[in-house]
Amino acid sequence: MILKSYLDVPEEAVDMEGARNVRIRWLIGDDVGINFAVRRYEVGGRIPVHVHSHEHGIYVLSGSGRLLGKDGAMELKPNHFLFIPPNEPHGFENVGEESLVILCIVPIKRGATKILE
Repeated sequence: MILKSYLDVPEEAVDMEGARNVRIRWLIGDDVGINFAVRRYEVGGRIPVHVHSHEHGIYVLSGSGRLLGKDGAMELKPNHFLFIPPNEPHGFENVGEESLVILCIVPIKRGATKILE
């Protein structure tokens, strides 16, 4: 069992083409998880619209933003959650003064990411 604060996990800049002002912490990474990984993102700018071949879940912790996808932009607020099926275009954009903070749960065995913008 592991019990930590998210502050105990190193924060890194997101290295994705088109991402602006986005930080990540791998709370449960490939080195620990067997079936899934948990990432904590702080989106001060945006994550471009992209797709993956795997499904994942998102939970909004704080801030305000927009989900960008094939149906346009949808508002994101704390306590919203999303299920994103495989190959569904999606991206995130902060619209508030503070960072949009989200948790992302993904399978350990993931496919590649393809940027659509």
